[in-house]
Amino acid sequence: MTKKPYLALGITHRCNYNCIYCNPVGENFGTEAKELPFSFWKDLIDVAYEVGIKTFRITGGEPLLRKDVIKILNYIDNLGDDVRINLCTNGVLLKQFVSDLISLRHLASIRVSLDTIDCLYDGYPKCLTKEKLDAIKNLHEKGIYIRVNTVVTRRTFNEIPKIITLCLVNNLDLKLLDLYYDFPNNREYWEENFIPLISIKNYIEQIGGKKKYYYNVDGGKGIPMYYYELDSIKIIFKDSLQGTHYHPLCKSCPEYPCQEGFYTPFVSSDGTLHPSHCLNPRFLVKMNNLTKDEIRTAMSFLLNEFEKSKHYSILPKPIQEKCTQSFLLLKELKPAKNHRFYFRQIEGKY
Repeated sequence: MTKKPYLALGITHRCNYNCIYCNPVGENFGTEAKELPFSFWKDLIDVAYEVGIKTFRITGGEPLLRKDVIKILNYIDNLGDDVRINLCTNGVLLKQFVSDLISLRHLASIRVSLDTIDCLYDGYPKCLTKEKLDAIKNLHEKGIYIRVNTVVTRRTFNEIPKIITLCLVNNLDLKLLDLYYDFPNNREYWEENFIPLISIKNYIEQIGGKKKYYYNVDGGKGIPMYYYELDSIKIIFKDSLQGTHYHPLCKSCPEYPCQEGFYTPFVSSDGTLHPSHCLNPRFLVKMNNLTKDEIRTAMSFLLNEFEKSKHYSILPKPIQEKCTQSFLLLKELKPAKNHRFYFRQIEGKY
């Protein structure tokens, strides 16, 4: 039996950052000015669990801005012993929630977005502050699995060795993502800042990383991920050059072939159920005024559609064109000297 995908819940559109590469409402489809009540999320979570979803990823916006975020997390936590909760956050508010988070029995991971070590880059506020690092260390020491998520761009490319070293020093896994072009508001920025991940792969191999070919702990589809083992940590690659999963109906979408494809079911902050990042109207269902039975029908339909998706190596045209240019101008990280320097620097400071 195929493993069911996880369900991502964008419980708020609000964020306390304004990252230059990000959709204004984060991962969400909608732009509702008012958050949907707890009762909506409760009914939705009930139905999702009934139809067989066991893993929930809580995101936004910044989910920790929502006043009842702990109430939502506790509700999922009490569904049963087979649930898993993954929390995505920029980490700014983590320190306020340490005691609440460590009390959750089924918190599988906290994924902290971090684009730079040094807070020196305009448009990249997700940098490492002492308060954020203290909260990460505190949670990690209490047995909570922490993973760092980093979007790789041309502007912040040289921060990657520092972030890798930070993760090595603190025994944190790292996920690297290339830059999405999916949001229309960031196409020009994407053209200037997309860079393929191959040179980072070369760097990791030169400092002793061993490549493994498959990483999928939560059941999503989308871009097939692989990882490297480096000392005691994993460095996971979500690399658009690997292609992605598409549904047969994706070919009817004007965005086909897109960068993300069919990834995982997502409920946006306005109550829309859709495949993550997907704008194809054939798969969008507004659920905030539906009964539980109607929600169950919509959820079951989308889960069945995920079974029809298959992996294809076809790349979106912008990525094909950009990779040709990028490979000609490819930056290379210089590992031998820099890695030792960064390790000494970060080990003493972080």
